[in-house]
Amino acid sequence: MYLILHPKGSRDWRLNAQNFGGRNSHWALDILNVSSAYVATPYVPAVPEPETYAMFMAGLGVMAWRLRRAKRKNPL
Repeated sequence: MYLILHPKGSRDWRLNAQNFGGRNSHWALDILNVSSAYVATPYVPAVPEPETYAMFMAGLGVMAWRLRRAKRKNPL
């Protein structure tokens, strides 16, 4: 909390920053009993991690290997 000098006396004001740089940003400014707020939710597209692609490809590889192996054991 900070003090501002005013002709009628000192007033207090607050600047709050919660979750700075996080998923949801909230800014509140209160000066001389006048309130203002800004709330923003940034858009972040869902992007899979590189490990997800690696696990997916490894799983497909294992499935293809098993299918190929099964076809060799039981020829029609």
